Amino acid sequence: MRNTATMDGIQRFGKNFLQDAKRILTYSPWKLLRERNDLQRAIRAWQGELLCLFPYMNTGGAEQVHADILAAVSDHRPLIVICGFSKDDVFRTIFARYGQCIEIPRLLNHPLTRLKAGRQLAEALNARANAALFSSNTSTFFELLPHLKEEVRAVYLQHAFLFQPEGNRQHRAWLKHFPRIDRYVFVSAHARLQYHQLLLANNVPRSSFDKLHFIGNAVHRFGSVQQHDRLGLLFIGRHSPEKRLDLFLALCDRLQALHPGRFRFTVVGADRMGYHPNVDFAGSVKDPDRVVKITAAHDLLVSTSDREGFPMVIMEAMAQGLVV
Repeated sequence: MRNTATMDGIQRFGKNFLQDAKRILTYSPWKLLRERNDLQRAIRAWQGELLCLFPYMNTGGAEQVHADILAAVSDHRPLIVICGFSKDDVFRTIFARYGQCIEIPRLLNHPLTRLKAGRQLAEALNARANAALFSSNTSTFFELLPHLKEEVRAVYLQHAFLFQPEGNRQHRAWLKHFPRIDRYVFVSAHARLQYHQLLLANNVPRSSFDKLHFIGNAVHRFGSVQQHDRLGLLFIGRHSPEKRLDLFLALCDRLQALHPGRFRFTVVGADRMGYHPNVDFAGSVKDPDRVVKITAAHDLLVSTSDREGFPMVIMEAMAQGLVV
């Protein structure tokens, strides 16, 4: 066990060193300066008590969940900090409805600025009564924890989790912060049970498990099963490695070759790629009503991801009568 931990540490150090070197060489100093000014202005203007850290504001089920949460806590006037580089800005205006939203991914990841930026956020929280930190899918949350007063509540949302006895490297590294976190929220009961296994494997006492809570995601629009002349296959998701859009497209090409004209194929969330003349690429769709309309016009939702929790796209497709 000790050898595994040592190897994990060496691998993390090597990976982090290379990432930091790349950031030093590629991050624009002018954009770093702009993000620093954005952070300072945001902290001065912030009148709330809740800080939310999210990785992205691009197309995605997790981002839809984050938007729903922000809507529920908007009366706390949250400061919303985007920590990563978003592939698009579909949720920018939606997030901004519910709080003050800034993007500072360079500032929070550059080796020469991230510590100071994190401390600025922590100091802003520490200066408030009834302060709370809420986050999901970003390591910045864990980096802030050591700088927070005990009175600041910390809540982490875990979308998907699968216990891997020889894996979960990042989550095992984060376990040192487990006692400091007030609540873990899971959108999947299965993910919560899997996280139990991680805790048990790392000798975390069962008495601490009561801080793990299940809160299911919400679906806002419901339809019914509809009949269509041709069976429609639908893919909804961004073009990223874990979604494996290329696998869906290969499936479409194969079905078209075997049964010409029998099926319809649509991709939502990605621009046209390659030569797939029988696939309709809808691109990024910002209007949720249009997404519902497109979904209802199909019969099967195809998920080709290499890993998922219980994604919003499945719940929303089922609510429109599609088979997954």
